[in-house]
Amino acid sequence: MKPWLFLVLEFALILQGWAQNEKVYTDLNDALLHKENVTHLDLSRQRLKDFPLEIFELTGLLYLDLGKNKLSQLPEGWEVLPELKTIILQRNKLTTLPASFGALKLLEVLIVNRNEIYSLPPELAEATRLKELDLWSNHIDEFPGSFSGHPALRYIDMRGIAISDERKSDLTRLLPEVEFKFSRGCDCKP
Repeated sequence: MKPWLFLVLEFALILQGWAQNEKVYTDLNDALLHKENVTHLDLSRQRLKDFPLEIFELTGLLYLDLGKNKLSQLPEGWEVLPELKTIILQRNKLTTLPASFGALKLLEVLIVNRNEIYSLPPELAEATRLKELDLWSNHIDEFPGSFSGHPALRYIDMRGIAISDERKSDLTRLLPEVEFKFSRGCDCKP
């Protein structure tokens, strides 16, 4: 499936969920008053510098958007959100991702573009339903070997990353079923 088509379908599914009376909470305090009913939490553009640990109390969460904040780190402990399918963390100041993302067995979409991430935790490969990984404009140029043969991964956006043609070939050999989106080649050294 073309990546843009996958994104359109994903967006349509999210909208469909919203249309079925799934409220999108944009205020954490309001969400905490309705913990049992919260499935969609959008705390984007709220200038958050620290991850609100209270999010871990929303155990039925399916969709979490913390994009366009000022988060520089995330805690471990994500296994308490077992229903989570989509995490959006774009345009923050993250340098790493928590290993406990691997415990999210239903995670399908992880968007972490425009951060400062240099490597992926090997445990992330344990999120066996992960289909889409948006790493655009980070510093990642290789994947842990644990990703080899990942059963669901189909699309990885790596545009905006200076990566050699040799490293691109290594990645496509590691994940032959994945459609990669790369920027033009460079003469950069691996």
